[in-house]
Order: sequence, then C-alpha cells, then structure tokens
Amino acid sequence: MVSCYVCSRGFLCRWLWSVKINNVEGFTYIYTVRIDRKEKTWTELDTTVYSASGVALLSSKDAQKPTKIEEDTMGAEVMQALWGK
Repeated sequence: MVSCYVCSRGFLCRWLWSVKINNVEGFTYIYTVRIDRKEKTWTELDTTVYSASGVALLSSKDAQKPTKIEEDTMGAEVMQALWGK
C-alpha cells in the first residue's frame, strides 16, 4: 500500500497499490493503481513493462480513466485478496 484516502463518511474508500503481474511469455507488468472500494473502480496511474530478463520495455505515467471492476477480472481478484469481497 502506498497511500489511502478517507471519504466523507470517514471510511477508507480509495487506496493506492502497486500491482505486479507476470504473464506466460515472461513479461512483468507493474501498475500503480487507485482502487475505490465503495465505487468498485480501478484506475491505472502508471505502468511499466519489463522483459523476461528484467529490461524495462515500456513506461507510462499517463493516468487512465477509472474502470468499473467486473467479476472475473484482475481488479476483482485484487479486491478479493485485499478485502475478501
């Protein structure tokens, strides 16, 4: 966890996380994402892609638009691991 925010009701609603994903080709993706637990949205804030040998191939600091976290997605898996929901 990098940071958290408190919403108007006093609950922790939005969290910043670093998420590391390895795919079958050997590439590693590291995302910094904001997860809004209440709204169930996922916003990619920056992304870096590494080759199997650890060389950075692509880096983007452009924040994406929030996306709704749907069932059977990476965002749903992260929410399940963090909050059990």
